[in-house]
Amino acid sequence: MSFSLHKMLRFDGIREHIIIYFGILSLFVCGGLLFGLLYGAPWLGIEGLYSVKEAEVLRELEHLADDKKQSVAQWVEHRRTDVAIAANSKAIAAAATRLFRRRGAGAYAANRDSLFLSDQMGAVRNAMPEVYDSLVMVSADGKTIASSDPALIGSPYPFPDFVTGAFTVGATEQVGTANDGKHPLILISRQIMARDADGEQTGEVAAVVIAKIKPQQSLFASLPGIAPRSATQMILVGSQGELLASVPMLLPGAVRDDPAARRLASRAVTRMESSLAERLDDGRQLIVAYRFIPIGASDGWGIAIALDRGQAFAPLTATTRHTIVFGLGILSLALILVGWAAGRIAHPIRELRRSVSALEAGDFAVRASTTDRQEGEISQLALAFNSMAERMENWHLELEHEVAERTEELRREKDTAQRYLDVAGVMLIFLDRDGRIGMINKSGASMLGCSEETLIGLNWFDHFLPPGCHDEVKGVFAALMRGDCRLVEFYENHVVTCAKEERLFSWHNILLYGEEGTAIGVLSSGEDITLRRRSELERADLDRQLLHTQKLESLGVLAGGIAHDFNNLLMAIGGNLELARHALVAQDDATRFIDNAFLASLRAADLTRQMLAYSGKGGYCVKIVDLNQLVWENAELLKASIAKGVTMSIKLRPDLPPIQADPGQMQQVVMNLITNAAEAIGDGIGAIGGNRNSTLRCRHPGQEPPGGEAGTGRVRLRRDCRQRLRHGPGNAAASLRSVFHHQVYRAGTGALGGARHHPRSRRRDLRRQRAGDRNDHAGALSGAAAAGRQS
Repeated sequence: MSFSLHKMLRFDGIREHIIIYFGILSLFVCGGLLFGLLYGAPWLGIEGLYSVKEAEVLRELEHLADDKKQSVAQWVEHRRTDVAIAANSKAIAAAATRLFRRRGAGAYAANRDSLFLSDQMGAVRNAMPEVYDSLVMVSADGKTIASSDPALIGSPYPFPDFVTGAFTVGATEQVGTANDGKHPLILISRQIMARDADGEQTGEVAAVVIAKIKPQQSLFASLPGIAPRSATQMILVGSQGELLASVPMLLPGAVRDDPAARRLASRAVTRMESSLAERLDDGRQLIVAYRFIPIGASDGWGIAIALDRGQAFAPLTATTRHTIVFGLGILSLALILVGWAAGRIAHPIRELRRSVSALEAGDFAVRASTTDRQEGEISQLALAFNSMAERMENWHLELEHEVAERTEELRREKDTAQRYLDVAGVMLIFLDRDGRIGMINKSGASMLGCSEETLIGLNWFDHFLPPGCHDEVKGVFAALMRGDCRLVEFYENHVVTCAKEERLFSWHNILLYGEEGTAIGVLSSGEDITLRRRSELERADLDRQLLHTQKLESLGVLAGGIAHDFNNLLMAIGGNLELARHALVAQDDATRFIDNAFLASLRAADLTRQMLAYSGKGGYCVKIVDLNQLVWENAELLKASIAKGVTMSIKLRPDLPPIQADPGQMQQVVMNLITNAAEAIGDGIGAIGGNRNSTLRCRHPGQEPPGGEAGTGRVRLRRDCRQRLRHGPGNAAASLRSVFHHQVYRAGTGALGGARHHPRSRRRDLRRQRAGDRNDHAGALSGAAAAGRQS
């Protein structure tokens, strides 16, 4: 045979399918034949071996049950005959009559008649010792008057109920059952009638002969030809269901522990005569034949003979198993032969299949081999395959050429589209349904601070949104993908870059849909508007500052106007008071009150000038000024204009000499220094101090500004007048007035500013103001005076 075992064991071709089909079909055919042989087909009138065997077992079992019924009935009849012969013997009856006549105290003592009767009882028992357990003669009072065992004479009979029934009038013979505690017994009684001198019966019962019989030997037969002895079980039960005999032998108390004996005893006592199959609780199957044995007019015994079905059919089961093994061997040999034949037939088809597989794998040059030995259908199939393969090879070459051209065109279009995306100055990004980045241009990658390759595939919500809002935005995006909400085409949100920098982006969005009409993602264009928004906020802040400055300027104009009008009124009041003072006599008491009113008007005029100085509307009036008094007056005036959390303290040198200056200008300088310091502190808690060198400082608790002293929070901006002004020869009075030029600049939001210094230091201070810290609002004024010289 030109085939290998390896090829025979493969199951992926026509040959294997032929083997499988043939094997399955053979198994079904052989199994059907075997099933029909064993179990038959009743609808077709075919009887199986099991049915035949079961019918044979039932026939044999019923035949055996009938035989056992007949043998037990004959056995009982023989025992009754034995007892009747003994009871009807004239000699036994005469001796029993004599004992009956001598009833009294010594009636049961051993005497010649009792010994004679005992010998007769013993002779019967000794004739069949395996049948009779004992034979006794019992009087009406239940005493033993004769026995096969003489030692029992005079003792009461152990079954008094049976004795009472035996002496019943008309009960000539009685058959019953009993149990001595070890074995079941059969009791057969026969009445002995008293006789007169002529030997005629008088009608009185002189005594009763009772035979105690062992019934076990009556069922010692087996079932030859049907089953082994171990598979057979027979029981004999009395009229009350009591066990009389069994094979194998069972004690009466053991019946309830044996399920088979318990089932047979319960059925046998029902007087049924039939054969049937019984299934026990433990799963065993029995074939049982029941028979009823009549004993008296209304009583009878039951007999049951059972066979274990499995053991009864064991030979047939063994034959069936051997037949199956033999059939499987024949079938295996047939399958091998079928496999060899199928391989010869399917070889060309297998080769053609290999060619088809190679063509499917992309080998368009493969061709099927054709030989003259191939059948017509297979040869035509091979030629058709070769023609198809040649056409497919030509098509494939043309398709490859077209695909190459289209691929090049798509690559160029993709490069062009990518350049368009990269040229765009905004971020272009595509998010799929899961929120992952599917596409991003170079501008977007640059804004995020990562390369395009790194960004592709990252989850936008987990990596580029602030931690506090990414869960909420992610939930909205998922609902959008499910179609539960509408897309917001324009919105703004913060984005965290790869450098962990938070930027503000403005987005325009559009949903993209697939062929099925479901959303596949979102295409968004984003613009970084962080700087723009910051510029807008700064511009709004400047607008607010300008508005606040304008409000302060209008307040100053209003205050100046009120101060001018009030000053005019004060001049009229003061002038009239002075005229009234001159009109009165010097010793008049009213002059004191007029003087007080005149001093009050002068104080009001000073307050008016201070208000004009505060509003910048004061005029020029150079005179000798006490700087300490001017500082104290303005400090008291400005305490109400600083924040509640700011305290102001002034420490001045008491021996400071007076200077020549414009009091309004000096008031303006002091007021500017104090208000600038208050603006530097803002709404917080701080302190403003003026020392003996007239240097004002503002302190912020807990703050250490650049260049300040450690632990003091002191910020200082000194504007020193480095040019000493001398009033005397060589210095014009205009030079002294030029120290405070009547121009102001703003040191901060809401501050009124201080007068500019000499033009030589003006530019330097302006640069300091523009480049300095907005909180650097400290100022200083240094002055020195000597006899005949002020500066």
